[in-house]
Amino acid sequence: MIKKCSSDRLRPKLVEAGYDSATVSKLDRTGLMEAMAQLMMKQSVLGLVSDATTQVDMASEIRFRELALEEKRIEAEQERRRELRKMELELKMIEEKRLEREAEQMRLKREAEAEQISVMHQMTLDVRYQ
Repeated sequence: MIKKCSSDRLRPKLVEAGYDSATVSKLDRTGLMEAMAQLMMKQSVLGLVSDATTQVDMASEIRFRELALEEKRIEAEQERRRELRKMELELKMIEEKRLEREAEQMRLKREAEAEQISVMHQMTLDVRYQ
């Protein structure tokens, strides 16, 4: 590609790339081609570095997003466990209250039975002593 470019086309390209115009105008055809080859190699290397940097940046962004998603997943799991624990505690309290009600009902039933037995016993005694 460089061989096909005329010297008149190589000079402005080199000046545009930052070479000193006085120095470029003194270069012969071989010097112009060497300078252009060096410029193209620098641009190629910079392009590769830029591509690598872009790839590293993209990989970093992907990793950052993966970590953010993992953090959200962990937070959601922790929230689910908190809710589950809360429901278990509520069920336990409901069960304890049910057992307390049943115990109270049994106590009241025994007291009523004892009272009934006492009344019957008193009636039996009253009948005997009449």
